Amino acid sequence: MNPMRFDQIGRRFSERRLSRRAAMTEGAALAATGVAMAGLGSVAAQEATPIGTPESFPHSVTLPPNDDGDAVTHLFVQSFQSGSIGPATGEFGTHTVTLAQGMGQTIVFGDRPSREVGVTPTPAFLDGLGFTPDNPPNAALLVEAEPGVTDIAVVELFNPTYDEATHTATYDIAVLANWQNDLETGFQEAPLDLSDLTDLGDEFGRTHLFIDGCGWRGVGCFLPTDDPYGYGEQVGIFPTQQTCYWFSAGCMLCTPKNAQNVGDIQRYWSQMCNDNFPACNNQCEIQL
Repeated sequence: MNPMRFDQIGRRFSERRLSRRAAMTEGAALAATGVAMAGLGSVAAQEATPIGTPESFPHSVTLPPNDDGDAVTHLFVQSFQSGSIGPATGEFGTHTVTLAQGMGQTIVFGDRPSREVGVTPTPAFLDGLGFTPDNPPNAALLVEAEPGVTDIAVVELFNPTYDEATHTATYDIAVLANWQNDLETGFQEAPLDLSDLTDLGDEFGRTHLFIDGCGWRGVGCFLPTDDPYGYGEQVGIFPTQQTCYWFSAGCMLCTPKNAQNVGDIQRYWSQMCNDNFPACNNQCEIQL
């Protein structure tokens, strides 16, 4: 493998995160999802009031992306013994890849200067990362197209599923437009067309996914309700807040940096709601 390849791909991920950040800060894009803290399975499964976008909900306050300025960005690696590809089976993406005989674990490591590294069970990782169609994760898909020959595409990932018995992951994918022109990698003259892989008989050898970090989300402020599984009236929103990876719970809000558990984050942001939105009347809570 070209020794510069991974660094160049990582830089591309970083640039794309910045472009998403800028777009969301301008109100051009926002994941309008009710799944706030993915990875907290019992919470994510409940019915919840969706968080509105700035356009649909006028009472919004844009805060700095982080008040600590040193949030750790993580990257993730998955490896498999074999793979196959075919037309997309879901609503999003152009192809579906099935990656078999994995390790059962996803490797997690932090951008420098952080030296965080660890592993997390792949099912928990998939639950915790978040795969919203309006802001899907990016990934470099590195495949052994034939013995001794590797090829690569930078893609977006949708609709993950995982079979724990066989350690098989399935993703719908779509190639990022013109990423090859941006990189000037020099490791292949022509862009990889996913149809080239299907021409190989739909199957290929060892495969690695290098997946980018957690995304951004809105934080809604809600008045209390008697419904134990729901939320009351939404009276405000912080539309663009960064999330960071927690080994115990997936992608969660980065702030406050000294949070030890979900309760610390709940209390911090509930207080932010009450401090910034008079309609809260000091009673608001955030949606988890």
